[in-house]
Amino acid sequence: MTAGRRVLLLVPARSYRAADFMLAATKMGLDLTVASDGALPVGGHPLIPVHPGDPGRAAERIVSLCGPVDAVIAADAPMLLVAASVAAHLGLPHNPVGAVFAASDKTSQRRLWAGASVAQPRFEIVRAHASDDARRSKRPPGSAASCQPCASTRTNRC
Repeated sequence: MTAGRRVLLLVPARSYRAADFMLAATKMGLDLTVASDGALPVGGHPLIPVHPGDPGRAAERIVSLCGPVDAVIAADAPMLLVAASVAAHLGLPHNPVGAVFAASDKTSQRRLWAGASVAQPRFEIVRAHASDDARRSKRPPGSAASCQPCASTRTNRC
């Protein structure tokens, strides 16, 4: 049932998962193409170089070089947005790109939940460069605080 199916595997070069995914694809008889942000030992499978920092552009590059596939798989978190974008371009089932981004960005996720009236603990976004006094004044005395990075390697916003 799976033999001969074309699958696109998006995997960061530094992932320890690449070899296991490629071995599984070989055992299943899949026609595998790999897209990565660096050099990988791909065992003769075609390799498409991509830069996940710009998911839209990466997706366009992959679609133009890969051709039709039956499935798109992201082997690790840095490739999730690219995988969703590629699947969208190809008309394959996928999670919405905006939902994938929100799930990977705590600030976006919290704001979307608040806008949809989803129950969650009270939160405030405090910029890293805010003064100590400003950071302390944002929360009531005696309340708990949690520090989360709000800028990821993909974004520069809070």
